This record gives sequence, structure tokens and C-alpha cells, in this order.
Amino acid sequence: LKDRDGNRMLSYQGNWRDIFQNWEALAMSWPGFTEGMTAKFLNAMTGDGFNPYRVTRDGIDWEVQEPDNPWSNIGYWGDHQVIYLAKLLESWSRYDRKTLAASLDSPIYSTGNVPYRIKPYADVMNNPRDTISFDYERHERILEREKTEGSDARLVHDASDSVALVSMTAKFVAIIGAKMSNLVPGGGSWLNTQRPEGNDANNALAGWGLSVVTLCYLRRFLVFLIGLYRDSPLTSYSVSEETAAFFGALSRTYRETEPESLFKPAARRPFMDALGSTFEAFRESVYRHGYSPKSRAIPRDELVSGLEAFLAHAEATIRANRREDGLYHSYNTMEVLPDGGLEVHTLTEMLEGQVAVLSSGMLPAKEALALLDSLKSGRLFRADQYSYILYPEKELPSFTEKNVVDSREARKIPLLAAMLDKGDKSIAHADSRGACHFNPDFRNARDLDGALARTGADEATSRAVRELYERTFNHRSFTGRSGTFYAYEGLGSIYWHMVSKLMLAVQEYCLAERDPALGKALAERYYDVRKGIGFNKKPDEYGAFPTDPYSHTPAGQGAKQPGMTGQVKEEIITRWGELGVSVTDGIVNFRPAILRASEFRPDGTLEFSWCGARVKYRLAAGSEQPSVTASVSR
Repeated sequence: LKDRDGNRMLSYQGNWRDIFQNWEALAMSWPGFTEGMTAKFLNAMTGDGFNPYRVTRDGIDWEVQEPDNPWSNIGYWGDHQVIYLAKLLESWSRYDRKTLAASLDSPIYSTGNVPYRIKPYADVMNNPRDTISFDYERHERILEREKTEGSDARLVHDASDSVALVSMTAKFVAIIGAKMSNLVPGGGSWLNTQRPEGNDANNALAGWGLSVVTLCYLRRFLVFLIGLYRDSPLTSYSVSEETAAFFGALSRTYRETEPESLFKPAARRPFMDALGSTFEAFRESVYRHGYSPKSRAIPRDELVSGLEAFLAHAEATIRANRREDGLYHSYNTMEVLPDGGLEVHTLTEMLEGQVAVLSSGMLPAKEALALLDSLKSGRLFRADQYSYILYPEKELPSFTEKNVVDSREARKIPLLAAMLDKGDKSIAHADSRGACHFNPDFRNARDLDGALARTGADEATSRAVRELYERTFNHRSFTGRSGTFYAYEGLGSIYWHMVSKLMLAVQEYCLAERDPALGKALAERYYDVRKGIGFNKKPDEYGAFPTDPYSHTPAGQGAKQPGMTGQVKEEIITRWGELGVSVTDGIVNFRPAILRASEFRPDGTLEFSWCGARVKYRLAAGSEQPSVTASVSR
């Protein structure tokens, strides 16, 4: 692109997710950019281990609280943070693992100075939907400083007023520490930063929600890092004093506890309290003072031991979320019990969780095959499009079916029975048919609590009313638009980006498998998922031009919302996998293990280009499976 004067326009901007998902595919066509892409990711990360809202050529950006705007909100969007960093590092490792391993201790990365403050742990536990305060004073100082410093004003500075620089290892401790500090054993990663962690159609889960999806991606990241540090020529890593203390305390807590011992409600709370106070001490130090000028070395063995402890706990919780039908839970919710314990409640099956557990690499090939078969025979397969919906189809209740309370249940509570008899409608009322309903002015349980407080009800009575209220509305299972919409990323809808993610996850198993029989079975499942993608269909079946990417296909309709969706990124990556192009230790390999013979021309050749090089495959005569020789030219 060029401007009116003929100058090249070099720019990028977008939210965190869109920038890095696109760059993952771009890195395959221009590998030399991978190191810079990784630096852009790490430079923008915050000191407390999260990411800003947007990334542009001019720097980072964040959401600003607007008191007069009811749609305004703030919070850390954690979606895809871990998996995108993991995949960038995996890419860099394939091209130049030696440089990556040698870079782990180099203090060359900046830190985003996002004016958010995560509240103390006790406040987060008390109300996990209101956990971040906006520092208006710091925000204004940054904007004023930006006039003279440019985008550097949006970065953390040190005592000498220069941009503070830390190592890659320090960044890893922050991002992993933030996730492991919020692990709910048996449940998943706690979604307590006011924004969704993964699928933003599940936005109502921000607060009491738990993400198994994030934990699966964290598992993949931990496995990669353990191998990387074992290969590193360095024997210790220098980080700031508070970073070292944070990692030491967190890893001790994990090493000293058996994962399965934490799966009961009473055991979860003290473990989470220990994690929460450790994370609070770390981030409060960073908020107040930035990075300490004092550094401390973390020995490699200690670092690897801590990562292995995190891995053991992550895997135990993932395994605990295997369902009886062979699928895995994607998201859960948690409840603080009257005795202080923490209970985990499961939600319905979702496609996202199956993609995540496959991408985690934790399942043996036979288990992956079993999961894919369960997925195909389960409620998430949509036969008319030969593909997969995000959530099971269901019929939402009509207006008259909502807020209906069994009057016999209501009258078992003396307070409600007395109020119903007196005609007091402040909490509930009976209609002309005798059905009971809660006060329609209640927006949530907090409004109910206020009404109960005005009656002077004791705790036992209040608890009984709250439980009846929850049984009536099942707010705990409310996910947001994924449970109330019938289009976009809603009920009965195919979300094509998630289907393409499933395709990529299956292909990773195909390319890694060395057993011929298992490899063949996995390849069959891969092409079965691929069969449902739009380019295989006729326009009347797809509902649109099959060559164009679309966001979603609602139930009973054709494809909707055209554009360069995330599906394109995964299809670029999987196409290279089909062609058998891979890089290991900086050397390109051509091994088309799953490429079908039907793709070759009648003369037995197939041609493409990769990184500017022309590649020609020649199919061995009489071969049913491609047995090829490759020639490469510039």
C-alpha cells in the first residue's frame, strides 16, 4: 500500500488477539520476523502478567473507564494470551532454537504501563466481577508524558527514568505466575479480570467462571518451556528481587501439595488463599515501585522444578474435567459455600474445550481418536453442514416460563409463606393461578440480598431464599450471549474459526504420530473435519460463495458475516501441514505424510512456492499414498 505521495504505508493496528493470530500465519511465510513478533508480544505485556487491549505500530492501548457511558468497561482481555505466545516461541524455536535458548537471560524487553490496579485478593474473592480499579492519575500522567516521549511514555520506567528492561525469563514468570496464581484445583483458570479469557461469547463467565481452555494451553506452554530451559546453555537466570520471590513462593506452594488432594471444596480454599496472597504481594510491589534494581539469580534446576510442579497440577485438573462421554469440560463455575469451601459446577459441553485439550498435546493418540469419535457422535455435530456447532442446540424458555417458582417450595420457607399470605410482594408474590414469582425488579442476587436485609431475616432463612432463587434462575450457568443468541457465536451456530482450530489440532496429531495405523486413523479424522469446510460445498449448501471466508453459520441458515476471519489463519497453517512443509533446527523439510494423491496433476506433479522458493513434488508411479521426491529452485 502507498499513500498519495507514493510512500509505502507500513502500519498495523488491532486488538491483541487479531494481531497475534495473524502474525502466527505470517511467520510461516517470513520466518525472519518471528523474533521481532515475539519481542512485540513481550514488550507490551504488563508487569502483573497480562496484556493490553490493543497493539499498534505506535504502541499499546487500553480501555478507559467512562462513568457516563453504560457500555464502557475496563479489564484485562486474557483471551488466547498464553497460546499465542507459546506458538510464537515454538515457531522461533523451529527456525533458530540456539538463539532463543541463549536469549532467555537478556534484559532487553520493556513492559506495558497499563493504568489498571488489580484489587487485593480478599476483595477479588468477595466480588470477582469487580476486581480492577482504573488509575486516572497515572493515565493522565502517561498522556502528558506522551507529548514529549511518544509511545515510550506508555511503558514502565526505572529509577533513572529510562524504560525499564527485563529478561524473557522474567516475562515468563509473570504470565505463568498470573495464571497459576488463579488456578482453582479441579476447576480451571479463574476468570477474574473483568473480561473473558477465551471465547468472548461467554462474557458472563467473567467473575465466577473457570477456564479449562486456558489451562490446556498453559499445559502446552509449560511443556515447551521445560524442554527449552533444559536445552539452554545457561545455568541460572537473573530477575528482579520481587520476581524471584514470587516464583519461589508460588513454586513451593505447588511442589508441597499433591494435586488430587485439592479437589474437595474444603481443601481448595486454603490453597487458593496462599496463591492469592503470593500474587497480591508481587503485583503490589510492581505497582508501587516498578521493578526492583536488585536482582536475584534463579538456578536452572529450581526453575525447571517449579515449572514441572505447575505442569503436574495443570494436568491433574485437565484430567479431572474428562466427561463420561469422553469429551472434556470447557468452562466451569465456582461457588463459595457457607463454610468457606469452594465448590466447582460444570457447564454443558462446548467445542472449544475439545479443541483446547487436543491442542494441549496431553492426550495419547488413541485417546485423541476416541475424543474425536465421541465428538462426531455427540450433540455438537451438525449433519446438515457436516460440521460442528459451538454448544448443543436447545430451545430457550418463553417469557411465561421464566421466573416461575414452585409455590410448595416457596412455602417451605416460613418467611416467604408469611409474606405471601400477607400479600407482601417485596420478595415474591403469587399470581391468580397460584404460581409464585420473585420480585421482577430484582436484577440479580444482590437486589435479593438487599430485600432480605430489610426483613431482618436470619442467615439460615436468607440462605434458603437465595438457594431457591438460584434454582429458579440458574444464574450460575449463565454464560452470556453464547446461551441467549441463536446466531453469531450462539446456539446452534457453527463458528468457522473454531472448526478450523479443530482441524489444526487434529493435524498436529497426524504429523506427530509415528505408528502407521494410528497415523492413518488420525488422517481420516482430519479429512473428515476438513470435509465440512465451505470450499468443499456448493453455494446452495453453503449459503454463500464457497471460496469466501465467513464468520458463522446459524441454524437453518447459510453462512453469515464475510471477512478475513480467524479461519483463514488456521487454513494457511494446515495447508502447509498438508503439503508436508516443516522446519526443524533451521532446516526446511518436505514430508507430505497426509497429502492425498488426488491433488497431483495427471502427470504426477504438484507445484507450490514457499518463502520465495519454487517446489515441485513428483508422485511415485503406481503409488496410492504420495511417495514423492521434491525439487526446490529459486
